[in-house]
Amino acid sequence: MERTTALFEDLDFSEREWRFLDIGIGYLTKAFFADGLEQLLWHITAFEALFGESNRGVTERLARRLAAILGGSEEQRKDVKKRFEQLYRIRSKLVHGAPLEDAYVGHLREARSFARQACFGF
Repeated sequence: MERTTALFEDLDFSEREWRFLDIGIGYLTKAFFADGLEQLLWHITAFEALFGESNRGVTERLARRLAAILGGSEEQRKDVKKRFEQLYRIRSKLVHGAPLEDAYVGHLREARSFARQACFGF
């Protein structure tokens, strides 16, 4: 552990090309302090940060399903889909180590609201 710690201290994660590694290590650290299945989530998220890439098919499928649950009209479904796709882009940037210059507290509230509404919708 001491040798690994020394190696990481010598690396400069502030450069954009290596930010994904800093984020991946952060998720790995969270996994060590998590309980139960949350450990699995953080481990997979760490793996995604290191090796993953954005996939439009997943975003579209999730947005369509959420819109079907939350949108009462076609216009509402389009709005939910658009807002979710924006949130998912932010999530993907976070998970894949890209800079987060467009994330705001309002996005966190909206994500929480979508999740809560979706759960209650079921």
